[in-house]
Amino acid sequence: MKKIAYFDAGIITPEEILIAADLVPIRLLGNPNIGIDKANEHIPPTHCVWARNILEQAIKGLDSDIKGVIVTHGCDCTNREFDIWLECVDLDFMFFLNAPLKRDKTSLKFFVKDMKELITQLEENFNVSITNEKIIESIKLMNKIRNLLKEISEYRSKMILKGSEFH
Repeated sequence: MKKIAYFDAGIITPEEILIAADLVPIRLLGNPNIGIDKANEHIPPTHCVWARNILEQAIKGLDSDIKGVIVTHGCDCTNREFDIWLECVDLDFMFFLNAPLKRDKTSLKFFVKDMKELITQLEENFNVSITNEKIIESIKLMNKIRNLLKEISEYRSKMILKGSEFH
């Protein structure tokens, strides 16, 4: 299966839509075992280490099954970094998902429009059909996964499972 990577500072990226597109969502995390030399050539040191580390991983080459990336509006670092990805990273698909900063009707309309554009771009670029039925099934799957993760997480509070084992 094709994978699509994403990185965001929150939980904005709609994994359910990616799954409905028959893609495997992969969240990019920082890797403390690599340097950030290549990223430092493109990003000033004022950008956070996490953002530079993610770019470093991408420049060095992500998993060959990863066919695209979605970057969500987070901080100024990640917002500006998307432009650098467009220039420096060789992926078939890149999408910047705007996340509203307010919770009002205008922001919701804007976000829905951006989500619809994401669906259109995924359908066109990966030659798939994302139906409402597929989205509903993906929502059910992700809700089940989240509930199971919540159950496992409860073992952390009882000191049965360490945080490092959970992640």
